[in-house]
Amino acid sequence: MGLIRLLLGLAAALAIVSFGVKNMEVVRVSYFKMGTYTLPLFYLLMGFFVLGFLLAWLGGLFHRVKSFRTVRRYRRQNRLLENELERVHRQERQLLLEEGGSREAPAAAAPPGAGDSATSE
Repeated sequence: MGLIRLLLGLAAALAIVSFGVKNMEVVRVSYFKMGTYTLPLFYLLMGFFVLGFLLAWLGGLFHRVKSFRTVRRYRRQNRLLENELERVHRQERQLLLEEGGSREAPAAAAPPGAGDSATSE
């Protein structure tokens, strides 16, 4: 997979460089009253490409920050629930020991209410 990615990157770089070599004509650019500039077409296009890339990256950055906060909140909640579960297990073991220790814990395989149907008949 890495080799394919490298080859695709090299092909894209080659296409960009060849496009730049073929489009080095000087163009005049003016925008309202900011002045008129002359620069090669390739530089202008690369500038807009970089600007678009940065805007897309910033947009994705806000989404990533939001996702990281959500993940952090869920991890904190998970940690609290695991601590609560551990506390309940300790409490259950303590209660079983207080009852006499020789009695076994209720079978976990029996669904709730399974004994009720046998007594109702």
